[in-house]
Amino acid sequence: MWPIVIVVLVVAMMVGPVMIMQPTKGQKRLAALRTYAEAQGLHVNASQIKTPDDDVCWFYWLALAEKDQLPVMRLERKGYAHGLHVAKYWAFKTPEVEVSQAIERFLLTLPPSVCGFEVNTHAVGVHWSEAGGQKNLDTWLPGLQSLIDTHI
Repeated sequence: MWPIVIVVLVVAMMVGPVMIMQPTKGQKRLAALRTYAEAQGLHVNASQIKTPDDDVCWFYWLALAEKDQLPVMRLERKGYAHGLHVAKYWAFKTPEVEVSQAIERFLLTLPPSVCGFEVNTHAVGVHWSEAGGQKNLDTWLPGLQSLIDTHI
């Protein structure tokens, strides 16, 4: 009887750490989402913008051609509408610049899980909490691509 117990414990000690190193379902889901995003031409980086619940957002962006240099802007979604905001809920986090009507229309279509919008010298993208997964990404990605196609 004791040899069986010892063998079971040895096997458990060998298999246990391997099982702990396996990614969770949530980690697998995020990896699949980011792989899908990359297949759509998006790049993904950590973001400094956080959700109202203090969760981390990720910067999903499309590269700009060098000839398409645009004014730098970063807008962050606020939980309230204000006359000084762009498209009701979006406040500047950089010095204010003129925002095109195309960008304003795009901002109005973004789901609540998008917490920021940014244009910088090499990219146009959104700061997103990744809530809603691929379905949510597919709602805002065409609008982001059209901003680049029309040179905002």
